[in-house]
Amino acid sequence: MINFDDLIKYENENTSLDFKAIQYEKGQYEELIKDIMSMANADVENDRYIIIGVKHKPSGDREIFYIKEGDFIDSAIYQQIIRENIEPEIKLDYSPYKYKGKLLGIFKISGCSDKPYTMKKDFGKLKKGDPFIRKGTHVSRMIRRDLDVIIEKKIKKDKFDGKIQLSFSKYGSSQEIELTVSSDKKLPSQRAAEKIKGIIKEKQLTKIKTQNADFTKISSIFELQKRLIENPFRVANPLSPIPYEQRTLEELQKNLKEVDQTYQDDDCYEFFELNSHKINISILNEGDKYIEDVSIQLQIKKIEGLLIPEKIYKEPTSNLAKIMAGPSYESMNYPKVDSTGTSIVIYQKIGDIKHRLPIDAFKVPIRIVFLDQLAGKVIEIKCILFGKNLIEPLTETLKIKIISPIKNQ
Repeated sequence: MINFDDLIKYENENTSLDFKAIQYEKGQYEELIKDIMSMANADVENDRYIIIGVKHKPSGDREIFYIKEGDFIDSAIYQQIIRENIEPEIKLDYSPYKYKGKLLGIFKISGCSDKPYTMKKDFGKLKKGDPFIRKGTHVSRMIRRDLDVIIEKKIKKDKFDGKIQLSFSKYGSSQEIELTVSSDKKLPSQRAAEKIKGIIKEKQLTKIKTQNADFTKISSIFELQKRLIENPFRVANPLSPIPYEQRTLEELQKNLKEVDQTYQDDDCYEFFELNSHKINISILNEGDKYIEDVSIQLQIKKIEGLLIPEKIYKEPTSNLAKIMAGPSYESMNYPKVDSTGTSIVIYQKIGDIKHRLPIDAFKVPIRIVFLDQLAGKVIEIKCILFGKNLIEPLTETLKIKIISPIKNQ
């Protein structure tokens, strides 16, 4: 609470305090505009005051005048003059104050957080765009340095200065975790290749026995009839898969040759979806305001045995089912994965981050596979958080120690 008696009695004029002997009459509005603007642009954080009815002398002495009750000017008149001539808007109040039985007036200029304040239009000798500033007891036109100081402080004030914590999601607030290498079970293509080889071997033995019995032609006819009976939709419905057991040796040999290509989607789905670790980064804004327009970038050094897919692999289905299903939520929201010469780079745009509420950086977790040769190694993930109101990007390094899975005794 300001003690105006003490201000009037003891304080000298300064950057945020001025004394005037008389009120601003109609012919003095130009001076009023200039004084209020210069106060508003002053390099101080607190409220500014102009006390009317006090003449401050160079010696420090002061002479107290008084305002007649009927002559006190309504605050609304001054507010209108300032509102019409200065931009942006200044919060101004003019109120009566009794000091030792005499009526004074006090201008309060507050909330001056939108500097610089300038002339909105021409008024007398004041021209549109003119800026004035108060320094100590002196009022002058603003120079480049004054504007630089205002802009620098404005940028700094708008910037986020709180603490941000990055960690692995679902691992508490840990920045270092342990994950196992991927299991070494066979992929669908490998299982299919083994099955085809076994059937080929059986059929080759059967063919030899048939040839020795000299029933090749009869057996072929019988075999064809048998296949049609066992799979009557083979011809009628060519889209239906034919079991390997019912295919010819020529078909099987071709299937074996193309097995990797045939089962590519199955392999990728099992390898990158069923057999991967799903990793997300938790962001906790511990400040008192939002972090605006946030995005995150992860940089991981390329190393043999570290695999991160560029997309989500869905469970293989028929082409018709794929068309009917359309793209999944996971496919549309998976982070952007790219690579440079030495690093894998993962990027995601997040938006605003509220304070005190942890969120996941990625809508869909990153899929990561660690092969056997990485056991015992530590993978470093460099996380860079960008934000519109961050003074500079936040950089944090998270670590994953790769271990071998515990085998059952």
